[in-house]
Amino acid sequence: MEKILISIKDDFQSRVYQDFFREEGFEVLTADDKNEVEDKVFQENPEVVLLDVLIAQEDDYQILKNIKENKKTSVILFSKAHEGNYREKAVEFEVKDFIVGAYNSPINILSKIKIHLGKEKSYSVNVDYFSSDIKELMNDLGYEPGEKCRKCSNNLEMVMLRDLSKGSNYFKVSFVCPQCQI
Repeated sequence: MEKILISIKDDFQSRVYQDFFREEGFEVLTADDKNEVEDKVFQENPEVVLLDVLIAQEDDYQILKNIKENKKTSVILFSKAHEGNYREKAVEFEVKDFIVGAYNSPINILSKIKIHLGKEKSYSVNVDYFSSDIKELMNDLGYEPGEKCRKCSNNLEMVMLRDLSKGSNYFKVSFVCPQCQI
């Protein structure tokens, strides 16, 4: 059973993710501050840490450098807002992913974690938005044909997510903004 360490400042949101990941078969660990995160990373060796940027900022992101020393653990940096230099810090410290929580549901975060654990694989596909098949697929999935990102107005790209736990030929399909990841 894979372990996930959840360290999110918002208690309600943290509990939602804890319950969700337990239901998905993860052993869930929690930490309230940077010291507890570091202790649990090195004692429990979780495969993934879902780390709130507010906690990472407590020591000017030194925690990311320290966690990186534990080769078994991947960090997914979590933020409720787009503001700040969070993406730059995520790149600088080579975190596996940066997630803006306000725009991601637990199921989307689960998919990203499964990809990082090698349980799923994703494909981004450039599509011809004038194709009748693409228009029909978008409509079937609840998108308006030719729909653009509601936040930045970029074209959406089709993402196919293979769920290996359901078989090698099982894919989930959605349309995502390549810039905003929503």
